[in-house]
Amino acid sequence: MPRAPILHRKPNTGMKGPDFPTLALRATIMTTATHTDTANWLSDAHAALKAVEALYGEALASVRARVSKDGKLSAELIEADQHAAHGLAWFATYKQGLSELVHYAERLSAEGAYG
Repeated sequence: MPRAPILHRKPNTGMKGPDFPTLALRATIMTTATHTDTANWLSDAHAALKAVEALYGEALASVRARVSKDGKLSAELIEADQHAAHGLAWFATYKQGLSELVHYAERLSAEGAYG
């Protein structure tokens, strides 16, 4: 059964599994600390979160294809491809942390306590 393609940092590094931190940074809109108003920062943060969520969806589909057999997760395939499974778990945590940060900034802004 052919395995789903997965991205690597560099083909010759010997790194096994996806490099989610680098992929996430590429997908994230990088901003500088020069915004003087909260609305611009929140707009950029929402765009970055949307990009990270889209990339996470692609990573989830890729890892799911690698560790599934007959449409179900396979403990054997997960064991064999631990780097991908652990990378996906890390990425999910990163995505959730970014989401919480953006929502926290929104709450602070609504209360007039941001900045």
